[in-house]
Amino acid sequence: MKNIFEKEKIAYKNIEIPEELEFIVIKSINEGRKKNSNHIKLISKVLVASLIIFFILLNTSPRFSTIAKNLPIVGKLAELLIIDKGFNNAVEEGFIQNIGYENEINGIKLKVNNLVGDYKSMWIEYELEEGYIVEVDLSDLKEEDKISAFYSYNPQTHRENENYIEVNFEKFEKDFLMKFNVYNKDKSEVLAIFKVPIELDNKFGENNSSINKKIISTKIGEFEIKGVNTSKTRTSITFKLNSNEYNFVKFENPVLIDSKGNEYKSSRLLSYLNGDKMIEFEGEVKDTNITFKVDNIFYDKKYDKKVIVDLNKKLVQDNQYNTTFESYENNILELKTSNVEGIEFKKENNEYKFNSQSAHGVEVPENIYKIYEVITRFDIFDEGDGTIEINIDSITKDKVKGFKVNIN
Repeated sequence: MKNIFEKEKIAYKNIEIPEELEFIVIKSINEGRKKNSNHIKLISKVLVASLIIFFILLNTSPRFSTIAKNLPIVGKLAELLIIDKGFNNAVEEGFIQNIGYENEINGIKLKVNNLVGDYKSMWIEYELEEGYIVEVDLSDLKEEDKISAFYSYNPQTHRENENYIEVNFEKFEKDFLMKFNVYNKDKSEVLAIFKVPIELDNKFGENNSSINKKIISTKIGEFEIKGVNTSKTRTSITFKLNSNEYNFVKFENPVLIDSKGNEYKSSRLLSYLNGDKMIEFEGEVKDTNITFKVDNIFYDKKYDKKVIVDLNKKLVQDNQYNTTFESYENNILELKTSNVEGIEFKKENNEYKFNSQSAHGVEVPENIYKIYEVITRFDIFDEGDGTIEINIDSITKDKVKGFKVNIN
């Protein structure tokens, strides 16, 4: 190991930095507290020092990038050190904890190796044989109360059996139980349930908040900035659109800019039951002078969004949502929605139930945004007289000009 590092430290000085490193990360989003011994703290410090060197070499030596992917523990970290600024911050600041869980149930082996990040974004590495589907749940250690969190599942990439789960807590949970539910390929049967207790150091819950409320006026209403929160991995803005007529759907190309011109890209948009929204950006913005820039704002109407389908005539009545009839066979209805970036229908009622949805992307010539053709399928339970109303929860079609404001 030492020879690898010494040779590469000398070699990278004479190697040009690669212009681009490409990685594919596929994410699907779903909703849902071990005291550190001195030994674990020592391991963390060693890991930090090693990973900083590892990070330098990863970015300067193509050969080391290849070697790194085959090293134990850090091999799977390679892609994240390049992809996510918040992950880099966590590694540099020592927000690393060894879990060291290993168990076998019903012939299925699970290893949970390391944890990197803080409560806003926490990456947990695990190893599991191929051919299984995994979902996780969080609860307190006594399994009395569920813990609300958002999950992102990173599929297998460089090493066959290694995976990552990214967990985003709504609030810091020092001690919790992570339950790994392992299913067969078609998810028809639970094959094993692994319960992994995790106890975090208090530093994983550190954050800074400011509640300097600000009003931003736009054509669709006033955006109320309710607060800014920063941690080592994420900077988030909580806001709400005050409008009697329109719903906020999403921002187009949102970015935070500090006083030095550094840009922080958006990682996700979250919604709360009280109507508040929270947009997160990768990394910690330590600057007190932050600019929030948005190119455009997508919106839709608050009320009466629906399409009416005539099953007998095989058509969709004229509508403003670019939705047309595709097919109706074996009680499965297909609708096509064109020239939109997305559409979400009400999942079910007494007549139908949502089945599946697929989208095809086409980039417009002006390179402003991508237009999607969305195919949505429904299982029809009751045809009735042949006319079915399907309500729309949200549609990403109409937009107005965005804004560029200082939020501190």
